[in-house]
Amino acid sequence: MKDINNMTFGEALQYIRKKNKGCSSRSLLAVRAGVESWTISAIEKDEMLPSKAQLNAICDVLSSDELLSLIHISEPTRP
Repeated sequence: MKDINNMTFGEALQYIRKKNKGCSSRSLLAVRAGVESWTISAIEKDEMLPSKAQLNAICDVLSSDELLSLIHISEPTRP
């Protein structure tokens, strides 16, 4: 098993999505999470981060709290 703490957020999402047998394609994840497939693609390419609502929906679909634990790594530190 890979250590997702050493991945970018997009890499971690892609890894978790691919190991999830019920939702291994971007388009299926997008439909089930209620987002556009280009959004999943952009997140996985680290071109954008999901909104809180998108993140919660994606985690619900993937039944994964691992992604929630990574969001603090992806966000810049605020003064």
